Amino acid sequence: MAPPPPPSAETLPLATAVAVEPEPAKVGELACQRDTYLTALTATVASCQPVPAPKGDSSGGKQGGGPAEFHEIVLSDTVLFPTGGGQPHDLGSIAGVPVVDVFRRGMDCVHLTRATPAHRAAASEAGSSWPPAVGAAVAVQLDWARRRDHAVQHTGQHLLSALAETPRFALPTVSWGMGGRGGGDGEAPQPPAPSYVEIALPTGAAPPTSVLLRELEEAVNAVIRRALPVTTEAVRPVEGGVADVIEEP
Repeated sequence: MAPPPPPSAETLPLATAVAVEPEPAKVGELACQRDTYLTALTATVASCQPVPAPKGDSSGGKQGGGPAEFHEIVLSDTVLFPTGGGQPHDLGSIAGVPVVDVFRRGMDCVHLTRATPAHRAAASEAGSSWPPAVGAAVAVQLDWARRRDHAVQHTGQHLLSALAETPRFALPTVSWGMGGRGGGDGEAPQPPAPSYVEIALPTGAAPPTSVLLRELEEAVNAVIRRALPVTTEAVRPVEGGVADVIEEP
């Protein structure tokens, strides 16, 4: 049974000026990594820089009656997960302006926003401005449907890989990738790209048979039907290659 969506977040102000310029939360310690079901928060702008329209932008830099403006924004914290670990980035908004990409730069989480004249006008009507100034408090909102899809697929991959590498199947995972789903602000939804798990085979070994793969599928589904709780652990490597658990929510 899939988990229910979290309760709707309270309405948050679009942007409010404050005096403090915070140190941004680092990737690995983001709010979205501490709580998968958190859909909104108020964060403070740590940096905001204008950038050119990304290559391949389907709007051609124009949407909503005029040229769109793009900014890279780093926040004190975020509910938007950056691309990484095989999982595509989240979508959402900052102060009502669509976030069209989220990525890592070093240990910072960078949000790429696309603001049209309509978005800028809405910010002005709400008593704020766009782009937000460093030190401004902004509402950050998550696209929950996309996040839920990613979370379900990612959890399923961990389960599939864990069972595949047991002696019964002997199919260790080398890498995996989740197909992204297109369709941002004002764009038509696109069909998902295929997801995959890459496995390692001994030299000269034959590919797994359809019978073996069917048995693996049945084994995974049997565990899913048990509705076991899912827990996470934060670990750091130690000498000797043994993981040292530093947090277990």
